[in-house]
Amino acid sequence: DSASDPGYLHLNSYDGTPPATDCDSNDERGRMIWNYTDDELFICDYYDSGGGGGGGGWKYEVMQIVEP
Repeated sequence: DSASDPGYLHLNSYDGTPPATDCDSNDERGRMIWNYTDDELFICDYYDSGGGGGGGGWKYEVMQIVEP
């Protein structure tokens, strides 16, 4: 099972855009999830300096297959 092989990072997966409520606090910044339906890697980039009205949220990159 490649998910348990040493040296590999295993990400949770989801079949769509992750909920905005999963990326709406500083404690959630840096979390990642793989959208296996659309080949997108989502990274939470939320930031609130303490005055409310934080910003950011999910950012994503569409992934491409790399041929060896």
